[in-house]
Amino acid sequence: MKRRTIIKSAIASAVSSFAVGSRVRASHDDFVAEARRSKRPYLLDAVTMSVRIQDVVSPSGIERHRHVRTVYTLRALKELRAANPVFVESYASMTGKVMAWHGSMDEHRNADGSYSIGLDLPEGGLATFITGAEMHVSLDRTGRAVGGARADSPEPRQDRWYYPAKDDFVYECVLMLESERERITVSSGGAQRTFRDGQAPLTSTPRVEDASPNGGTVISANWRLLRPGEEVSIIYGWHSKKG
Repeated sequence: MKRRTIIKSAIASAVSSFAVGSRVRASHDDFVAEARRSKRPYLLDAVTMSVRIQDVVSPSGIERHRHVRTVYTLRALKELRAANPVFVESYASMTGKVMAWHGSMDEHRNADGSYSIGLDLPEGGLATFITGAEMHVSLDRTGRAVGGARADSPEPRQDRWYYPAKDDFVYECVLMLESERERITVSSGGAQRTFRDGQAPLTSTPRVEDASPNGGTVISANWRLLRPGEEVSIIYGWHSKKG
């Protein structure tokens, strides 16, 4: 009974409220009952993923640093024991480097690069904890990523940031991207939700706010009632580099 979070995009592998149809409308109690029927050991009441984007000049050029932090509130649907971890997570990148960031809980590193977090909780118990990663990718002089790209990657100076529910039921998910100085942009329909059964994605427009007088930007979107196999994402872009 494992879960895995893989953050993935054209540059970094790595998550507008909208509700269409019964699959995105349900009470919390109904959603918990659905997760129990699916024999899940836990439900994620809330997932908040924050990605801070910072461009750093190095001797070899420009590096884009992404500081990823994910806060989870987990509800046990049966008794959980730390000795038998059921929460397993990994961060991955298609280009660049991924470095571990140790959060608020003990993390056991697994041979496949993922890590496990053991929890002692009674049935119905709640735990809130944070995980994260540091991701670095090289950019060329125009701001394009150096390296490979996904088959569904956006334009050269765009990126798609993902949160996949994988095996989990997620009652509410918030994805927030923040730039320190670079003004990042997003287009209408830049937030997407894809379903496990191949149904056409649902799109919405994320919220965009100025982050600071230095020109930074915050882009955020939220979704509810994610089921196993579903995935949410934000597509964002940035301007060409000078010089």
